[in-house]
Order: sequence, then structure tokens, then C-alpha cells
Amino acid sequence: MSILASTKRLLSDHWPVPVVLKPGSEPLFDDEHFELVDGRLLEKPKGVEEQLIDSDLLAWLSPFVREHGLGWTLMAGKFALPKVGNNRIPDLAFVSYAAWPKSKGRPKGPFWSLAPDLAVEVVSPSDGGSDVMDKMKEYFVAGCKAVWIIWPRLEQIHVYSSPKSVRIFSRTDILEGDPVIPGFRLPLIELFPIYDEPVAP
Repeated sequence: MSILASTKRLLSDHWPVPVVLKPGSEPLFDDEHFELVDGRLLEKPKGVEEQLIDSDLLAWLSPFVREHGLGWTLMAGKFALPKVGNNRIPDLAFVSYAAWPKSKGRPKGPFWSLAPDLAVEVVSPSDGGSDVMDKMKEYFVAGCKAVWIIWPRLEQIHVYSSPKSVRIFSRTDILEGDPVIPGFRLPLIELFPIYDEPVAP
């Protein structure tokens, strides 16, 4: 893996201990594959399968949100999380008009200084389970109302309404967006289809 280090975006082909930024330094947080976590710039790798799940879910979610005038949806949006101090990049996010009114227009700058109402993370093979859980808890500390964690290998979505409250949806279930995205329904067979031929690993 590579690391984005310091404000000059120095890329490395190795994976050393992440560089700690000096107090007062301003990292160039303009690459969608890097997050700023506890003063360290960390790469967030994403495989083809995870990217396709991102785009498929957005294709269902965004039209519903727009049609019902609920808020903003974005993929790989950059968020400066309040109360936490980290910059995170959920794979998908929903920000309600209550949190950021439509009248304010699109936010300017490299990242959005608020917590999304909904943060969605698609777990990659390189993600550690404890890191995923830590990130989920961090979103709630920042003020998120719901976190969806998608496990492609399990073909499941774990829907958290708090760090200690989770519902698990599988391929045969219908994902529900209530109460954060009221009325949204998605048959998960659409997200985890059954293919006629096995896909080579």
C-alpha cells in the first residue's frame, strides 16, 4: 500500500508507520483514497466489487432521496467529523436538508464540516474488523444517526442505529431506511444478485 505523507503528498510504495503531522500543519486532503485519522494520513483501498456495490446502492438511494426532497447523497464524500477531529470518507453518505438546508446550496471546500445523517461503509478484504467497528463508533460520536456496514463476502448489511443496536439484513431481506431515510426500501437481491456462473476470485 502507499501513504500520503505531509502536505506535499509524498507517495511511498511501502507501508511504514503512517507519518504524524506536525501541529498546525495543513494536509492536502484532496485524494478520495486517503483519510486523516489521529494525525495520520491513511490510504483507504477499494476493490472493484466494493466500488460496484457503492454505485449500485447510490443508483437506488439518490433518486429516492431527490424525489422525496430529503437531502443530499454523495459517494466517497470527505467529512471533517465534529467532536472527533478526524477526516473520514464514507463510501456513501446522506445529509438531510435539516442538517444542511437546500437553500444553503452545495458546500464549498475540500471537505464537509459536519457528520452525515447516514454513513455507509463497504468492507474491503484489507479492512480489519476492529477498525471497521472503531469507525462505526466514531461516526456516532460525531453525530451520525445511522451507519450501514456492508459485508460483500457475507452478502449482509449491518444497520446500526447506535453502537449497541444493530439489525442484520441478508440477500432475501428488504433493506429499510427508516427513520433516517423514511420510506426507502431496497430488496437486497438487487444488491447481491445470484449469478449463473461463479466468479473467479
